[in-house]
Amino acid sequence: MVDAWHSDEATVERSVLEAPPATSRAPELDRAISEEHLVNIQLWHEEDEARRPNVDDHVVAATKRQIDVLNQQRNDLIESIDSLLLALLAESDLPSPTAPLHSETPGAIIDRLSVLALKVYHMREEADRSGAPEAHRHLCLQRLEVLEQQRDDLAACLDALAIDLAAGNKRFQRYRQFKMYNDPEMNPAIRSAMQREGE
Repeated sequence: MVDAWHSDEATVERSVLEAPPATSRAPELDRAISEEHLVNIQLWHEEDEARRPNVDDHVVAATKRQIDVLNQQRNDLIESIDSLLLALLAESDLPSPTAPLHSETPGAIIDRLSVLALKVYHMREEADRSGAPEAHRHLCLQRLEVLEQQRDDLAACLDALAIDLAAGNKRFQRYRQFKMYNDPEMNPAIRSAMQREGE
């Protein structure tokens, strides 16, 4: 999906948001995972834009606001992934309430895998960049190897957790993030700014 997005951003975004999911067993889960990955891709590139040194402050501010929106979507989708997984497990009377609690949820692991996919893509891009100094390309190749190992290890951990959940040997809770920075009722800076505007 990362490769495809960099080739044709609009088509990938349309396919994620409009096309029927490929997974027949859990289409809502499939869509939530795809949407969460898409948000991470968009977030990555907004973060790049925010760090450009040659843009006006109003562009940076607008980009930062978009980053806040995307971060909220990201957190909401992680929670949605976990909720959908818990609903699927409940069909088989799982997870077992007496099983040991796993500290990280599948949604959080999927999010970390999504970010690692982006790191791998962009580190490979740097390693292959035409005109880059040889020392830079060599360093990026070394880092790419580490990132790929981290991705493979994390994917194996997610597989193991899935097996344990299905066997009733592990359980997880859906943890709520309750992000406060976008909520005018929770963020005192937004609240006071809105009160000043209303005066």
